[in-house]
Amino acid sequence: MAKQRVIVSRRYVLDASALIDVLFEGEQAVRIEECMAGAMVSAVSHAEVVGELARRGADLATTITDLHELDVDIVPLDRTQAETAAQLRAEAPDGAALEPFVAAALAQIRNATLVSA
Repeated sequence: MAKQRVIVSRRYVLDASALIDVLFEGEQAVRIEECMAGAMVSAVSHAEVVGELARRGADLATTITDLHELDVDIVPLDRTQAETAAQLRAEAPDGAALEPFVAAALAQIRNATLVSA
């Protein structure tokens, strides 16, 4: 009997740092790009990226176009994700940014691997 190949499909969630690294062709870009096809991105992470690039002087329209060209699924923030992110953040040091916890919550809820730069 011939051996059957089992293909394991991994699901990924990209946080803002991962997207920024790809857009700026950073040190982790190649590794992150391998996970991008069909990856999920929280709407909060998406907003963080747009805001960060605008803060760095990037043209907003170009930034949004570049993000739309990436093969990722933007996932709206829902109550479960928000509450899970809040619980994760409550265990972090004071002053920790919310976005990484939102991305981690999405990964946890969707049983996906979190990708960060």
